[in-house]
Amino acid sequence: MLSHHVLQKSTGITSVLLSVIKLKTPLNLTALDNGVLSSYLPGSAYETVLGWISSYPVRIVISGERITKSGDYRPPENGFLYHRISINRNLNNYAFLITLAHEFAHLLTWNTYRRKAKPHGHEWKDNYRILILSLIEKNIFPKEIEHALINVFVRNGKSVHEAEYRLSLVLSEYDIDYSGQFLAELVPDSVFSIRNGNMFRKGDKVRTRYKCFCLNNKRWYLVSPAMKVRPVSNALNFSENVSSSPTIYKQKTHL
Repeated sequence: MLSHHVLQKSTGITSVLLSVIKLKTPLNLTALDNGVLSSYLPGSAYETVLGWISSYPVRIVISGERITKSGDYRPPENGFLYHRISINRNLNNYAFLITLAHEFAHLLTWNTYRRKAKPHGHEWKDNYRILILSLIEKNIFPKEIEHALINVFVRNGKSVHEAEYRLSLVLSEYDIDYSGQFLAELVPDSVFSIRNGNMFRKGDKVRTRYKCFCLNNKRWYLVSPAMKVRPVSNALNFSENVSSSPTIYKQKTHL
């Protein structure tokens, strides 16, 4: 069950809806200025982020872990009067901030172009670059994360995927939970579990991600090679499940 509180905050630009939702945990949104959102961010980034979200009607949702994405953006459509951004609460502070910048770049792009711009087209890339570079200028990130971020923006073609993968590896060094292995390190057909206990079988690589079959709900997912997983076995046969299951893909948001 979702519990949430809403605070109507007045700014010099507009009356802004600020909301933080946390699964199964009631939050008093007056704590937004007292550390609820700031607890998910590097300390020096809070004022910058508050400046972003204070200019638009936006709801920030702190979500549970999702295997297919780290964050999500939804525009103010279909009866909603505000932008909606959700971010996984299991991310470390630097990964949370970068994901927030990624999703906020979608907000800026939609606000200017509506649906005339592609989700990850050059308009979004320009906005994302501006947000990330503004954070780098404030010396918010450790140097190794700075270098990995810069590489993402100077690469083109296939090499940009390599740079994004490298960024994921660098960010993972700041995770509190160091257990497990990267999905890319497992051999094909390995069985692994994730934090919530669900089990998967690693399949073929599809472009930059691995097709993985969930043994719990019999669905296929496209999973980042940089996701931390816990190996269970390398030699279990689930061919009967794979052959009888529908092919359903869910894409994960790229950082």
